[in-house]
Amino acid sequence: MLQIRCTKKILDSLGIKQKELSSSKETDSMLGNWYANLFSADRRKIIIFMNERTVIYRWRR
Repeated sequence: MLQIRCTKKILDSLGIKQKELSSSKETDSMLGNWYANLFSADRRKIIIFMNERTVIYRWRR
């Protein structure tokens, strides 16, 4: 199952409370987990999605 792990900023923006979230499980997707972050550019809210493997690769550089 594909999982999207969101930052607190996204959860707050969507009005989702911690108790409403399901527990995370080990992924069986070839792509791994995905991470989402919210930021603003030109007064627009933008959500960026990054693959777990990409995030780890960037941190190790």
